[in-house]
Amino acid sequence: MKSREGAEIRVISGETSRRTRGPVIQPLTDPLYLDVSLQAQVDFDEPVEAGHSAFIYVGGGDVRLAAEDGGEVVIGRDQLAVLGPGDAPQLRAGDQPARFLLIAGKPLGESVWRGGPFVMNTREELTQAFADYQSGNF
Repeated sequence: MKSREGAEIRVISGETSRRTRGPVIQPLTDPLYLDVSLQAQVDFDEPVEAGHSAFIYVGGGDVRLAAEDGGEVVIGRDQLAVLGPGDAPQLRAGDQPARFLLIAGKPLGESVWRGGPFVMNTREELTQAFADYQSGNF
């Protein structure tokens, strides 16, 4: 999807405000997963649905995120910015082309236990995952 001159948006999951839909549909979390490439100094904005958790991960270049105080936050390559629920981020590529992911979805509201490569819902599940891995039953 080409949103405007100098911007290319690949919709992997969800639907944009311009009604472009991605191939992945998951009603439980209603994810929005956009792969965005911007030429230098090009603007991008996409509202995030109220109640969804969202973040931006920059994979190339840097992106300026408009802050509530009127300033801006620079998000560099390999940096992640967590957005507030229901934000409508206003972004601009820096002096070089930029590429980033905008990912959002409904929070599950479940407990999270993590250790090493495992993420589970309870300490018991995490302990079992380690035991299964160590015994070769994973």
